Amino acid sequence: MSHRRPSLRGRAILLLAFVLFPFFDVGRATPARRLSPTPCNPVGPPGFGGFRPSGSYSRDIILNKIAFRPSPLKTDLACDWKQFESGEAKRRFEGVLSQAGGWPSDAVRVLQSLDKTKTQIVFIFEFKSSQIAFKNLVQNTFCGVRRLGLGDQVVILAMDVNAKKMAEGYGFTTIFSKGLSSLADRVGQSNGIPYGNRMLKLVTSLFFVDHGFDHLLSDIDTIWVESPIPYMQSFGSDVAGTHDYCWMDMNTGFLYYRANQRTRELLKAAMGFKKNPKHFTDNDQYLFNCAWPYFSAYHNLSVSFTDDRTQFTLLRSCQDPLLPKAKNPPLLMLH
Repeated sequence: MSHRRPSLRGRAILLLAFVLFPFFDVGRATPARRLSPTPCNPVGPPGFGGFRPSGSYSRDIILNKIAFRPSPLKTDLACDWKQFESGEAKRRFEGVLSQAGGWPSDAVRVLQSLDKTKTQIVFIFEFKSSQIAFKNLVQNTFCGVRRLGLGDQVVILAMDVNAKKMAEGYGFTTIFSKGLSSLADRVGQSNGIPYGNRMLKLVTSLFFVDHGFDHLLSDIDTIWVESPIPYMQSFGSDVAGTHDYCWMDMNTGFLYYRANQRTRELLKAAMGFKKNPKHFTDNDQYLFNCAWPYFSAYHNLSVSFTDDRTQFTLLRSCQDPLLPKAKNPPLLMLH
């Protein structure tokens, strides 16, 4: 396994707020080390004694462990890499994009006003007027990134008019494109995961990569305390993200992409990967986690996982802009 040691500031990372291990001494971080993966059949807990530091899985682990991950049925593999090897997955997506007439022109026009020298921060959300609690969560997220001086790097993909109005009210660059949503629906129908809202993350990331933008795609249910961008960039990888419950899975709710041919090929193939209808799964995370190991092993895609060791609870919000007191390393965000 190869490891790149991030800066001290970079060692603070994000995880789901409901996973709390308060007995970890986050002030005594150690350098990233070799992970000790154990089979997830198909998923399993990380284990209290084996928390996962930052790093990249070796080609040997990918080919000898991840590639043979069993499906929930236990009778076949979770992912059929033949679709990647033959180019079938990529061609399937490219056919869908072609039938849709390419990228929607209204969305492309919005990108023309953005600075390609800066990493864009992308949020996707929809908002119903009755969702008061969700509105408060979104406002805290928006307030956090704006307070950090990152407002000019934020791009909101609004899925409805209410989301569009809220995003524009904060002065954020906003994309409201029925064409992108329609494309996500088409992709879902093609690959056997017919939920456009699940496909929109992958569609949006390819849209940004295809137009030359490094970006950090984040779920909206995050509270930003400090910018995580320097830490994510410190790996120098094509893709950087957090572990999910299983050691071999990356959580698609917080992903950093560099815009290059490797990430372009990854995303096209992920969206074109046709799910076995017997497998019980229905989201973008399944597609992404089928694709990245293959492209890492065979197409030089560099993928890094962030460090698990720092866990967060909600300490501050939009109404209290002071940073929470914490041991070194500092908090970056809450998810």
